[in-house]
Amino acid sequence: MVVIVFSTLYFILRDGLRVLPWSWQHVQVNSLGELKLINNAGQQFSPMMAATSFIHPSLIILNFEQPMLSQRLLGLGLPMAMLFASNGCQEQHRQLRVWMRWWKHESTDVSSVT
Repeated sequence: MVVIVFSTLYFILRDGLRVLPWSWQHVQVNSLGELKLINNAGQQFSPMMAATSFIHPSLIILNFEQPMLSQRLLGLGLPMAMLFASNGCQEQHRQLRVWMRWWKHESTDVSSVT
């Protein structure tokens, strides 16, 4: 029971309130389609988006590729990012959803499109 309470509190602080130093603060996509995430500590990451990411008009869940098996087994790697649509940023939320659905991501095989 104690583990459940502490893990719930941790995820609320990390993903809901975003007050922990490693909580995601900004998500940016540049004109080249490169994704960049910035946490509260100011660290910048350029992860590869995983196919398991979830897109919905009111919620986006970004999952990231874990390049090495050892990182996955040890639980090292980037945590997912949960983005809720709020009244102030609905247009940016829509633009991110469009980018996620239609941009040619790294996993797209370009050789079969000719």
